[in-house]
Amino acid sequence: MSTRRLFRASLTLAGIVAGCGPTQPPAAPTTQPIAAVAPSVHRPNAAAGAATGADVAGASNPAAIEPKPTADVLAKQAAKYSQDVEARLSKRIAAGKTASSPTVAAGAHVNPSAVKFVDPNAERRSENAGSNSSPPGSEASRLASGSQQASLNPILPLVIPSTVVTPPRSDAPFNKDAPAVNTPLIVGQPRPLPATDDMALKFAHQVHDYPQDVAAQLDWQLLQFLQGQSVPQVQSLAGLPSEDRELLSTLLDGLTNFRNGLRADNNQLLSRKIRPIIELSDRLRTQAELTIPTLSLCTDVKGFGVYEPIDPARFEAGQEHRVIVYCEVENFASVLDEQKRWQTKLTQEVVLYTDQGGLEVWKDKTAARPIVDYSRNRRHDFFIVKMIRLPANLTIGQYLLKVSVVDQQANRVAENTTPVQIVAQ
Repeated sequence: MSTRRLFRASLTLAGIVAGCGPTQPPAAPTTQPIAAVAPSVHRPNAAAGAATGADVAGASNPAAIEPKPTADVLAKQAAKYSQDVEARLSKRIAAGKTASSPTVAAGAHVNPSAVKFVDPNAERRSENAGSNSSPPGSEASRLASGSQQASLNPILPLVIPSTVVTPPRSDAPFNKDAPAVNTPLIVGQPRPLPATDDMALKFAHQVHDYPQDVAAQLDWQLLQFLQGQSVPQVQSLAGLPSEDRELLSTLLDGLTNFRNGLRADNNQLLSRKIRPIIELSDRLRTQAELTIPTLSLCTDVKGFGVYEPIDPARFEAGQEHRVIVYCEVENFASVLDEQKRWQTKLTQEVVLYTDQGGLEVWKDKTAARPIVDYSRNRRHDFFIVKMIRLPANLTIGQYLLKVSVVDQQANRVAENTTPVQIVAQ
């Protein structure tokens, strides 16, 4: 081959090499580049490589230029390089997926990768773990969809931390602006309900804000009773008046005795089942106001409710009249004495007043004598019978006979009146 033909072939090969190269410089990579292995080009020696570079740069001796590979050789080298890079990338991606997959066999060797792949399930697990209010529905949904990550995060039961919520004292500070959830009011006996119970928080706030509200105290005590707590809670009832405090204590004691009886023997007779309710009724009666529901002047009395009344109570003037004063007493107090007897202690006073002006014209002189009754069983009915003598010097007119009864043990007073008429003979 002549020198001219050799020079033309070199120029043609150089044009092909220049045409295969990129026309613009590549943009800077935005991610961490993966180390690539450049294709190896065979050179006879370093001196030849240096000489070749000098000739390409513009050596004047074209005969010293090393022969360039053909286009087919370059295409094969480029294809081999592309396959090599693709194989390396595939291995590294597979290594990252295997490291995050739960199906990797024990002892399997995985090549470490410089690329940190993000696990989308890891962020969900961290959000579910950091949130107490979100239910475990996301775990259940991933398990239903067949996600493999559900096996690494077993569904655990939801545990809500409970806070003691008991009625505070009236002098205890209370912040109304504080959140209602997990807000302890005062430490007391433990409750089975959590602090998120709206009913318990509502009743506790009512008791704190209105310590003398009997209805609010009753709601709170009944809630504790339903939860199996010991009632009555004396600390909560301390702000009530003595009468209301005794009333609620009696009611709660009766309900507690009734429930305990049913738990002890649910097949007992009805008379035994209702005994705590009857005792509750008796205790409530002693705390009610003393009353005289029936007052009458009679000619004969044989027992409670068995009497012969004088109707109308009309008497002739100028002569003495012997009559029986019959009165029934309710809500009296009875106390057990040392001999296990129920003792009732009352006093009675009988006074006659004029209908017009209310002037006292006659009074029973034996009123200071106490009336004491003893019974082995607690009495539910009580009546007082007393013989009196209406004087003969009463003038014609309308009168009122007033009877006053005092309960010495409960320190209560009851009064009632009945009309009396004095007429001419």
